[in-house]
Amino acid sequence: MQNEPPPLTAYSEEQRQAAIIKYKVIAPYLRSEKTLTIIIEETGIAKRTLQYWIRDYKQFGLKGLIRKTRSDGQNAFRDGNCRIH
Repeated sequence: MQNEPPPLTAYSEEQRQAAIIKYKVIAPYLRSEKTLTIIIEETGIAKRTLQYWIRDYKQFGLKGLIRKTRSDGQNAFRDGNCRIH
C-alpha cells in the first residue's frame, strides 16, 4: 500500500499547475463525457499514462497527479511530446 502524499501546500506552484493540467486532461473521462480513445486522439498521451493518472487521481485526488521524484535523480518521463491544450 502506498503512503499518503503530503498536502498540496507542500508542493511548488509549478507542481500544482502541472497536476491541474493533468486533471483537465482526464476530467472529461471522469465525468463520462469522453472515452480514453478520444482523449488519446486529442492529446497524443499514451493510454497507460492516462490510466495511471486516473488511478492516482481516484486514490489521492489532485495530490496523486503531482509528478513523482525518482530516487536516481532522473526524469520519470517527459511531458513535451503530448498535445495538451
